[in-house]
Formats: sequence, structure tokens, C-alpha cells
Amino acid sequence: MEETTTDTIEINDRDVDVRITWEVEQCECTSNYGEGEVTERWIEAFPLLAEQITTTTNGIEIVQHAYGFEEDPIRDFDLAIVKAIDNEVITY
Repeated sequence: MEETTTDTIEINDRDVDVRITWEVEQCECTSNYGEGEVTERWIEAFPLLAEQITTTTNGIEIVQHAYGFEEDPIRDFDLAIVKAIDNEVITY
């Protein structure tokens, strides 16, 4: 299932709004524990797409840049997004 989050990060001394599209998976593991079982549940999220967005005064969102995580990061935006996710500044 895909979900989106919106964050603000600093790129080149400017605050930038970023929308991230994530592939989200509900995970579960059941194990024997003593006489019974215990079930652990967690969520795994993998970033798919990052978009730098600007909102106009009348509420229209404009995508300034987009970065797909399967691509090599080239621009300042790409590099900042990868760094923010690696350093857990942006999380799901």
C-alpha cells in the first residue's frame, strides 16, 4: 500500500516542503513462547518518490522537483532527501 507524508527540510539555507510517497507494509511474526505464542507486529516503509512542493496563495500545489529513489541522486534536492532519510530526519 502506498502512503504519503509531508515534511520540511533545509536545502541550501532555505526551508523546503517535501512530499514523500512510501511503500508501506504491515508485518507480523508469531513465535512460540513458553506454553503459548507471542505475536509481534510492525510497519516497514520504503521511500519511493520525493517531491519538492510549493503551495500558491490559492492552495494549488506545484511540484518543483521530483526524485525517484531508484535513481542516482544528482541535484542538491536529491542529495538532501537521501541524507535526510538516511539520518532519520524524515521518517514514515
